[in-house]
Amino acid sequence: MAVLEGIVRRLVKAGAGNNSMMAGYDDLGQLRVSTSKPEYYELSRARRVFGVSSATGTAIAPVTAVPTTAAAWSLFNGEDAGGKAYVVLGAFAWLVSGTAGLGASLLGSVSIAPVAGTKPTAYANSIMSSLSGGPTSPKAIFAQGLTLVGTPAWVHLAGRDVPAAIEVGAAITADVKGMLVIPPQYTGNLTVLSPAGTTPLWGAGFIWAEVEADLE
Repeated sequence: MAVLEGIVRRLVKAGAGNNSMMAGYDDLGQLRVSTSKPEYYELSRARRVFGVSSATGTAIAPVTAVPTTAAAWSLFNGEDAGGKAYVVLGAFAWLVSGTAGLGASLLGSVSIAPVAGTKPTAYANSIMSSLSGGPTSPKAIFAQGLTLVGTPAWVHLAGRDVPAAIEVGAAITADVKGMLVIPPQYTGNLTVLSPAGTTPLWGAGFIWAEVEADLE
C-alpha cells in the first residue's frame, strides 16, 4: 500500500529551491489544490495571456443572419506548424455608434482550414498587449473582414437584450473558458448578429492564452 506524505501549513509561498515531493494539506487535513489562486493566475504570471480590441479602429456593422465564410473580426495564429495554440479565454463586443436593433448575439468560430496565401493584415488602430505587463504576442495578428476557407460552425458565445435605442458602450461579454482553440495558421472569428437598427457599428476583441499543445 502506497502512503502519500504531506505537510499542513498556512498559505505561503514556497522557498526557492524547494524540492519537496510532499503534498500540501489544509488545516482540516484535506489535499490543497490550486483553487487557492485565481483561475488564470499561473498562465498570466508566465506572461502567456494577451488581449486585443479594435480600439479606435473602424467599427463594423452587425450581420442580420448567421454568417458562412465572412468574419467581422479574426485572431490569426501566426505560429508555424507545431507551434503554440491560442486558447480563447474570453471575447467581447461593444456598441460604438448608431442605434442598435433590439437584441444582439456575439457569434464565434474557429476556421476549419489554415489561412490560404498571404497572412492577414493587422487591423488599423487596434491595440494588442500582454495582460501581465510583458511584451505583446510575437505572432498573433488581429484582422477585420476576412473571408474564411470553408464555412465553420458559428456558435453563440453570449448575448444581451440591447434596446432599440442609442446605447453607446452597451457590451456583450463571453466567458469562453478555452472552448475555442486556434491552431497555428488558423483563425478564431467573431461577428455580431443583430437586427439592422439605424446604422449601428460595433467594436470587438479577444482574450487568449498561448500554450504548447498537441492538437490530435
